[in-house]
Amino acid sequence: MSDVIKSARLSVSNLGGSELKAVATNEGLQELFKQKQALMAEMNVAKRQAADAAAQPYLDAIAEVDQMYAMLLAMLGDNKHG
Repeated sequence: MSDVIKSARLSVSNLGGSELKAVATNEGLQELFKQKQALMAEMNVAKRQAADAAAQPYLDAIAEVDQMYAMLLAMLGDNKHG
């Protein structure tokens, strides 16, 4: 939450007001609240996509190492004769 929102909430509270009542009775505040929620949802999707894209090269490299590990393990795993 931004400092500007914290400050406004504190000011409303100090004046004896209620944020919940203001939102419940004001369409402008309701619309801004909805806009913020929509933007936050979009941001979370974008963050997830960016994280997935950033992870992909590492996942590919890990899969390649796993493949080599599995091949070597299969060849050397029968170590009961050794």
